[in-house]
Amino acid sequence: DTSSDSPAWLPGPSLRTARAFLGLAALGGKLYAAGGRTTSGDALSSVEVLDTTAASLAWSTVQHLTTARWSFGLAALGGKLYAVGGYTGTAILSSVEVLDPAKASPAWESGPNLTTTRYGFGLAALGGKLYAVGGCCALATIEVLDTSSASPAWRPGPSLATARTEFGLAALNATLY
Repeated sequence: DTSSDSPAWLPGPSLRTARAFLGLAALGGKLYAAGGRTTSGDALSSVEVLDTTAASLAWSTVQHLTTARWSFGLAALGGKLYAVGGYTGTAILSSVEVLDPAKASPAWESGPNLTTTRYGFGLAALGGKLYAVGGCCALATIEVLDTSSASPAWRPGPSLATARTEFGLAALNATLY
């Protein structure tokens, strides 16, 4: 809670399914926790949502990803969620799934694949585009998706000076950090 003069961490509701290496994104006053890995190492396809505007906070299950994945990117852009890349436990992915929660019957649909398989990378939305940055193993490449394009496709962006894996990426004031 950052609304007071003495900010403090407060307990929140537990997820329905324990998961590590999940994707987490905020969209429309809701938090989405997707995919991840169980404690036994199995990839998850389940997705949970927390409506932060509800009087009683509790996670509920929504439409599952079509491909179970962990260590992937999840980001919100243009009212949609994008689940990008990741690892199944046996394969590194380039696939992308897109969810439009505003649809009458929301379902994950295929989006444009990355040009490079990657997991453990950073994913952020900035200026109407998605940026997939770095990843395992020792990737310094960046891919950019302009979803407003007539035919959206991932394009190369400027490479990192140093390869990065399993790091945080955030967009602030027209800059990626």
